[in-house]
Amino acid sequence: MPYAGRKLPFGPYWVSFGGLFTGLTEGTIRHEETPSGVPVRATVYGDSVIDEIYTGKNMFVTILFKEWNKAEVEGTLARTLDIYNPFDPLIGNSGLVGQSKWDTASTLLLTAVTGTPCQTDALPATRLYNNAIVASDTAILQEFGAVERNVPITFRILPDPVSSSVNDGKLTFFTDS
Repeated sequence: MPYAGRKLPFGPYWVSFGGLFTGLTEGTIRHEETPSGVPVRATVYGDSVIDEIYTGKNMFVTILFKEWNKAEVEGTLARTLDIYNPFDPLIGNSGLVGQSKWDTASTLLLTAVTGTPCQTDALPATRLYNNAIVASDTAILQEFGAVERNVPITFRILPDPVSSSVNDGKLTFFTDS
């Protein structure tokens, strides 16, 4: 289904971060684009916004990772800890403030599961976000109990400066193939 010149991927995808498989996920992978702008007001209309000047957009991807058995927890937990705590490997430690999150950015790759409509219907088989970081103010939930753990992580996708510079200054956030 084309949208703004692109076919929209749908269906199940495998997820890897920094080249490592992250384990199983549940539900949809949510891709969010948030445009931003500066409101234009005129004194005669008070606080009413009469226009808005576009100032860019931000992109986020939210994924629900699954942990439910010892092998899965040891594998997935180690990977999710690396993802959401890149400045210090110990749970509960913050790391030093003032570090650039760009330095922790890594690739987030979605790959269509073989044999599913998203892989067979000429839709993007892969979507590559080159510069993914954990979004600020993302609550990292750790569930303790006898049931499976659900670990939701929201990534902020930083634009690719190399692709953007050769694209007339328009920001490039991901590539489909």
